[in-house]
Amino acid sequence: MKKLSFGLAVAAVMGVASTASAATIAFDDAYAFGGNLFRPGTFYQGSQGVTISGTYFGTIGGIGNGDPGNWSLLGTNGSAFLGCNAGLSCSPTFSFASDVASLSLDLGLGGNPGWTANFSVTALLDGVPVATQGLTLAAVSDPGPWGTVSFDTPLDQIRVTATYGGGAFAFGIDNVVYTNATGVPEPATLGLFGLAVLGLGATRRFKAPARRSA
Repeated sequence: MKKLSFGLAVAAVMGVASTASAATIAFDDAYAFGGNLFRPGTFYQGSQGVTISGTYFGTIGGIGNGDPGNWSLLGTNGSAFLGCNAGLSCSPTFSFASDVASLSLDLGLGGNPGWTANFSVTALLDGVPVATQGLTLAAVSDPGPWGTVSFDTPLDQIRVTATYGGGAFAFGIDNVVYTNATGVPEPATLGLFGLAVLGLGATRRFKAPARRSA
């Protein structure tokens, strides 16, 4: 029974410490709300604590919805995505209300053959760059290709930039998947775990020995 109680105590305390919540921004709900060219700057702020700033075009319906702006892309998670246009010197920034432990996002290039794009995605923590991921895409058909970049380092902001070749002028962002940084035990949680272990040890130490029968 003592072993079982100890195991349950450890599981209860460490269970709190190991919780992590994953979330996805697919832009389909923002597109449904505001339509083409809707700028979801604070759209996800209340529900997910995410703001989108910097320069970008807005939500795009994709080929399945008439392909406005000739993006020649279809979203990777539903038809809609966030569109960026070179005419805006596009460089969107995603800011998270709390630290993120891991993140991935999809980047897409319009499907005109000969188009190329070199992407650079920078992760920041407290305003300081902590990691950069690059991705090169080349379009060979319509719709265009998508690729994924990912981070496994704490961050609270990401910034996306692109340089184009072959006449390319636009790219898309979709399927931003991130995990909040709640999986590492906090000092208070570790303290509770220590107290639980000490308490169980003290109970065992001071328990009166069983009486022997005469």
